[in-house]
Amino acid sequence: MAFQTASRTESPEWRALIALTGPGSFLPDASVNWKALIDLAIRHKVCLLLAHGVRQSGTAISCPEAQVRMDAATRTLTMRALAHARLITGIIEAFHDARVPVSILKGAPLSSIIHGDLTRRDPGDIDMIIPPERLLDACNTLSTLGFSTEYARLFESETKRENLVRYMKDLGFVHNSRAAYVECHWRLFPHETSIQTDPARIFGADTVLIGDRAVPVPDPVETFLHLCCHGAWHLWERLKWLNDIRWIVHTGHMVSGDWSPVVTRAREMGLTRVLASTVLVAHRIGEPFPLPAALREVVAQTEGAQRDADTILAHIARTGPLAKDPDPKMFALMALASKRIRMCSGSRSSVPATLVSDLIRPSYEELIRIDLPAPLHGLYALFRTVRVMRSQMGIKR
Repeated sequence: MAFQTASRTESPEWRALIALTGPGSFLPDASVNWKALIDLAIRHKVCLLLAHGVRQSGTAISCPEAQVRMDAATRTLTMRALAHARLITGIIEAFHDARVPVSILKGAPLSSIIHGDLTRRDPGDIDMIIPPERLLDACNTLSTLGFSTEYARLFESETKRENLVRYMKDLGFVHNSRAAYVECHWRLFPHETSIQTDPARIFGADTVLIGDRAVPVPDPVETFLHLCCHGAWHLWERLKWLNDIRWIVHTGHMVSGDWSPVVTRAREMGLTRVLASTVLVAHRIGEPFPLPAALREVVAQTEGAQRDADTILAHIARTGPLAKDPDPKMFALMALASKRIRMCSGSRSSVPATLVSDLIRPSYEELIRIDLPAPLHGLYALFRTVRVMRSQMGIKR
């Protein structure tokens, strides 16, 4: 089955960044502005992959100033990635001692899984997931490691904690040295009613060795589908996230070359459309590579996958080459399309439920202020929905 590749009318810097950070070989145009290319790599959080691609391709950076900037960024990010890896092992040890189940999402373990190297993905937040009923224990354990949350008042009462777990999927914690930020998740997806988080596939499902510590991670199939949904949720704002998909599909290492369990699980979760469109985008955005038979089949059989991929690629083509992150308000229609793509795949149609859930879900600040028992939350949800709709429609009091 032949697929249309991405347009070749992009800027040479954007085209070079896609190629040098993805699988395959590529030599950039002589017209590439290396300073702009490196700035773009830093925005998309693919600086470490770019440095690797430059080395592997034997490309010479023609601008000495750009080379100095690349070397400095690579050193800083490498040191940070290693520091995060050490911190992750400390977190795992502390949670093991506290008997709190935990798994690490993405980060250094994912870099090791995909690339066999802890320092190939630019480090960001440290994402972890715990059972929702152990959130207070997790908070206390992170506190012993020097982490705190600006929303500590959410733990003032049992009602607030219950509402936090009900309406949100994670809570952020910053280290007292400001050197790391942890997102503590209790489910993978914002809308549990449409995409379930299976504890059996999250806790004790797999491990990655960092030093002499076995770091627990989710099942590889669950991880891959989470990466697909996470990227769609954020409109593939970072090339970093799409590169994860490109490398995983290209090498097949994560799933040991067998994509049938991924397709089967996607069907169970109603994510075939997300899976098919994501695979197509990863295949078409750079130098095409052969797709495994199971993925070719799901792409061919999934109605709307080609159209969704066209929409995503057009959005990436507009926003990817920008020097700064795009303003989300500029792409309201694209956000709605993304919501349809990520939540309405396969046989499940959950757009109405998703839109309603987004309207009624309070913010963290509101959860602190509103300490209502569960029976009264329906009334508050109705009040909040009316208020949000009035705001969106520009109706003044």
